Amino acid sequence: MSLVYEDAGLADKPATHIFLVGVGDYRYMRRPGEAVVDAPQGSFYPEAADLERLSSPPASASAMAAWFLDNQARLSRPLGSLRLLLSPGPFAPGVGPEVEVGAATFENATEDANAWRSALDRHPDNFGVFYFCGHGFFDADSGESLLLFEDFGKQNRDFYEHCCNSDKFYRAMRSCAAKTQVYWFDACRNTLDSWMKFPRDRASKLVNARMSAASESSMPIARSTSPNAQSFGDKGGLSRFATTLLDCLKMYGAEEVGNQWMVTTDSIGVSVRDVSNPRKMGLGGGYVELDGNNAAKVPFLRVPDPRVCAKVYGEPSGVLETTRVVCTDSSGATETHGPAPEPVRFTLKMGRCTMWLDGALALGTRREFYAKPPVLVAELE
Repeated sequence: MSLVYEDAGLADKPATHIFLVGVGDYRYMRRPGEAVVDAPQGSFYPEAADLERLSSPPASASAMAAWFLDNQARLSRPLGSLRLLLSPGPFAPGVGPEVEVGAATFENATEDANAWRSALDRHPDNFGVFYFCGHGFFDADSGESLLLFEDFGKQNRDFYEHCCNSDKFYRAMRSCAAKTQVYWFDACRNTLDSWMKFPRDRASKLVNARMSAASESSMPIARSTSPNAQSFGDKGGLSRFATTLLDCLKMYGAEEVGNQWMVTTDSIGVSVRDVSNPRKMGLGGGYVELDGNNAAKVPFLRVPDPRVCAKVYGEPSGVLETTRVVCTDSSGATETHGPAPEPVRFTLKMGRCTMWLDGALALGTRREFYAKPPVLVAELE
């Protein structure tokens, strides 16, 4: 069972419908530190074992589910349903007993993706949220990205049959009646030479094909990394993308909409990108990438206490490793951060603030800034 929450009274009314997937326990991949797969030989493609199992995806998808369940009152459209697939489960919400949910297999993902789409189809003003965290693969020939499910590599199917082509999935969802959908793909986009020998055309789009014309929709995509690059997570904890995404939902992703501070379909991607990516991006890649159609800034959820992610750089380079950043915020409170490699990051109240460096190698020049979500970038000397 993947349906963790449903409000049947909202079936034909504008609502938010969420589908989350966290895949870490890959059946035909090696456990970390082990040389062989604990599955019968001949039951899987040996190439699948080129990757190891993961620990952060189930924790990341669970944290997202718990946050949305705990913050329903902030949604601009009430929560109509929340679907969750985990490998391994169960789901441990912040309050209450553990909940058994479906495994993140290809069959379950296909069934739930179509159920999620059917829920969205019931009203054009529904709001869809899709999040996947797990292994991914970048098809260097087509430029498309694949998402891998628990049973990826099973021998009785084509090599890529237990995965999803995220680009085809996205295009198929354009004919959905719901005009607003957001997609968060939290997966590596590496290209493995040993996997390129297999034809990729059997990778699924998950949802049933339709002949109807694509609707004029706001459908932004945020990807955790760029092509030919890895995505990272903390062992036993959350992925870095999920951590930033939750911080932006809670506080950094707010923008003014009328007389309220709201996360919108535009601000959530921009804030995740700006909080995650460095000031100067080198050639190595590995940066949050925004994609998709975002024709309108659609309000998503209210932010009662917006905050700013401060990212402080030092001049000359390296000075922050031996000095402290001192900041007086808009309330008059003063905090000290560091020493640490740049950028030194901390959360800041909105409004005017003063910063300076304190240390033997610092000039201590005080600078004033106006802090506004999502990010304040400051350079101090």
